[in-house]
Amino acid sequence: MASRNLSAPYIVDRIMYDERLVIMAKSAYTLQTSNIRGGLSITDSKKTSDSHKSATNGDKKLQSPYLVIGSGNIGSAVARELVNRNKTVVLIDRDAGKVETLKEQEFEAIVGDLNDPGLLDPIDIKSVEVALILSSDVSANENAIITIKQASEGIQVIARAPNSIAKTKLIEAGADSVIMPPRVVSDATLRILDRVESARHASNVLNILRSIGKGKLAIVVHDNPDPDAMSSAFALKTIAASVDIESEMLYRGEIGHQENKAFINLLQIDMCKLDEQKAHYLEDFKKIALIDCSMPGENNLLPKDSDVTIIIDHHPAEMKEVHAEYIDIRPNAGATATIMTKYLQELDIPISKDLATALLYGIRTDTLGFKRNANPI
Repeated sequence: MASRNLSAPYIVDRIMYDERLVIMAKSAYTLQTSNIRGGLSITDSKKTSDSHKSATNGDKKLQSPYLVIGSGNIGSAVARELVNRNKTVVLIDRDAGKVETLKEQEFEAIVGDLNDPGLLDPIDIKSVEVALILSSDVSANENAIITIKQASEGIQVIARAPNSIAKTKLIEAGADSVIMPPRVVSDATLRILDRVESARHASNVLNILRSIGKGKLAIVVHDNPDPDAMSSAFALKTIAASVDIESEMLYRGEIGHQENKAFINLLQIDMCKLDEQKAHYLEDFKKIALIDCSMPGENNLLPKDSDVTIIIDHHPAEMKEVHAEYIDIRPNAGATATIMTKYLQELDIPISKDLATALLYGIRTDTLGFKRNANPI
């Protein structure tokens, strides 16, 4: 299979932020090195042995688009993940015993010292696209970067650093990207925490919706609603429909801008306009959800003393003044549509093309074209 030419940012995105890798990276701080379990076959055992023997004898150099230099827990974890993605990898480590262990596990591995200018002698340098230098020795990593860049400026180099000072040093040496395992672990932990919280929130909302039974849910948005409010209401209506709960999306004021009017018409978002003369209409609903705002009577059609069941918003609020059976206010979210999208994902509810388009547009408008508080969903 022809290898894919991947840039350093792509590798960082696919490796640095892969949670399975992060968990393995974290183990580097708690486990002994050379913790190799199970076999992953890159080539068959005979081919691996023969190619290594040929390279050692100088008859034939090893060819691989990926080099992993330093085979501690992080290096081994990265190599395993690359193999799982059907990539060809050669590992280089100065510990001969560790190299033998890797070869027993059918990894392509050779002995090499990061401080040795001849580090790449056994490698066909023209075949290398990306080198991942993952030892814990900053000085050795720096020397390896220099050696690789001298051999070929075209090789993308990703190096490991313990802190920002070392990161700067490695970038100055020529690294294209630098990862810091403690930061990777921290970021991944927070992402996992967000996912756990989103799953809990989604489950709570669904349970509340189920409790409505044969009643109706009023989904109220702020006055003169924007795409974020309308798409978020549309998402909650979809979630309610998934458990056979009838609902209506209500607003007061005007839907301004021609693009917003086209937005609801093209995507068939059925918004019901109410005013003070029709306030009694709310009596037809068993429960009320307030979306993209958090205070009844403040920029929305609800009376201030309304009994609200669900509040979902991304605007900052004085929490002691917010009252509802269920509250999910996340000021760090760029849009309420972001929160609703996560609900749909966690609940595994199919998202129609119209809803997906609406949510994307809602997020785009409230994040100023994904420039403000835009987070991966």
